[in-house]
Amino acid sequence: MKSEPLSLHTEGYSTEHVSDDRIAAVLRSVRSMRENIGDEHSLRNLAQSALLSPYHFHRVFRQVTASTPARFVAACRMEEAKLLLANSSDNVTDICMQVGYSSLGTFTSQFSRLVGMSPRRFRRLMSTFSADSCADVLAACGPTVSPPERTQVTGVIDGDSDCGPLAVVGLFPSGIPQESPAACAVVRVSGVVAFDGLPDGTYYPLAVSFRSSATVADSIGDASVDHCLIGVSSARVRISGGRAVNRDSFPLRLRRRRPIDPPLVLALPLLLAAGRPNAAA
Repeated sequence: MKSEPLSLHTEGYSTEHVSDDRIAAVLRSVRSMRENIGDEHSLRNLAQSALLSPYHFHRVFRQVTASTPARFVAACRMEEAKLLLANSSDNVTDICMQVGYSSLGTFTSQFSRLVGMSPRRFRRLMSTFSADSCADVLAACGPTVSPPERTQVTGVIDGDSDCGPLAVVGLFPSGIPQESPAACAVVRVSGVVAFDGLPDGTYYPLAVSFRSSATVADSIGDASVDHCLIGVSSARVRISGGRAVNRDSFPLRLRRRRPIDPPLVLALPLLLAAGRPNAAA
């Protein structure tokens, strides 16, 4: 059955309706990435799986996902590595090879930068906190209720009954929720968050919430599609001279994740669970 067009953000984050054909092409390439995670994924090979020319595929993929194909592949590799670390007894070197890396050093540094901790620490913390409730983790960390004295940019977070009572909002360096955000806060749904102290740069506002029944283990891999809700802004935030130059507020509407959405690479809520007072990190 033919799906309805989806309203998605483009690389420029202007909202438009993306055709079924383009969504289907991107979905074919994403499935190829995930089903062959240890293989080399050249632009030409991914374009072939999407049935598009390399140039057209790169442009369409970036329009639909707000990510380049190469960054999306790297995010999928990290997602699979997190699953293997959490659910298998394979050593880190074997996992490195299984997800497509030939160098353990490169894999470890990439994982640490994108996920927020080393592979070994991730495995240790997952064994400790995997059964913890995401709602309890967020509740212990927030919400952040004291606004800064001076506000550079404000976010308005909204969602429906599927959302948990709290969300994590961050300003990220790319359209993929990975690496340390320039700013981050726990906020009520529906609620408002204010940020200050941002260095000059361009930021992608992203929000993550979890269903009330979700555990930390549910926040990674395929399970996160059913248990995690995300919100993306219709535009990036640009800070210059200490001030927002294109917009001083952004809306974030939480929704269910889709197969064409980038993986949640940063180890939320695991990082928050380990950071709670008296947590055995």
